[in-house]
Amino acid sequence: MEQNKYHDSTPLGRYRRESRLNAGLTLEGFGQLIGGFSKTMVSKWERGINTPSTKNLRLIADQLNIEVSNLIALT
Repeated sequence: MEQNKYHDSTPLGRYRRESRLNAGLTLEGFGQLIGGFSKTMVSKWERGINTPSTKNLRLIADQLNIEVSNLIALT
């Protein structure tokens, strides 16, 4: 189980992380599933350090079975 090292993440980053965890995926496993991204890159997306491209947001949303709009902004 991954430790919670996300005290510095944004609400959007936490949502992305929770969605991945709810799907039962590790950082590494999810990165591989969406096209061979490293666990470091997925972690940076979740912590708000980097932002996925529009193309990658679609891949992420498809794999997590959520709407792209949920990955862009929280209401």
